[in-house]
Amino acid sequence: MRIVLFICLFIVCSLGLLWLLPSTQPPAPTVIERNYPVEPPKNNVRNVTPDNALPGPDIAGKLLVRLPGKIQPVREHVVPDTVEYRKLIVPAAGVLNSGDITLHVRGIKPLNLEAICQSENGESWPCGRFARTAMRQLILRRTINCEPAEELNNRLLTKCRIGTRDIGKWLVAQGWAESVDGEYSEQMEAAKQSHRGMWRLGLP
Repeated sequence: MRIVLFICLFIVCSLGLLWLLPSTQPPAPTVIERNYPVEPPKNNVRNVTPDNALPGPDIAGKLLVRLPGKIQPVREHVVPDTVEYRKLIVPAAGVLNSGDITLHVRGIKPLNLEAICQSENGESWPCGRFARTAMRQLILRRTINCEPAEELNNRLLTKCRIGTRDIGKWLVAQGWAESVDGEYSEQMEAAKQSHRGMWRLGLP
């Protein structure tokens, strides 16, 4: 019993001592209000521009006005001059396949795939297949640029180029197509005179 009383007395004394200890919180800072005199702005600004530099613009007494923002015009949709094709399939001379799209070279009448040409001695040769092979070799692994196609008689007609080379003009010049609108008439006449392509006198 004495031990219990001693422990209680010890606890009470300890709490009293903690109460008497000074607080650990820092004291609140003391704010001292002072009225400093307000210095008026100086108008006599000294020019410190070096001799080898132009001075800044004089804006004293001028009112600066914020200009309204510039409204950007709406860009109109522009139809491209040419459409780029890669990895085209050539089912016949003058015909190009790109997926579900079949393009026909405009301004020419190419040889049909099954066309047969006669030599001067009456022998036949598959000039249509020769024409397809020649066109395949022309566009092999090359990028083709074609003008926007126009539909005529359920066919998409367009003019195509490899770089600056007109494919229709090349086919006519090599004798694998005829000119139908006069644009390649000179090339067709030169192919006839030189006996190229379908105009050959003998077998290839």
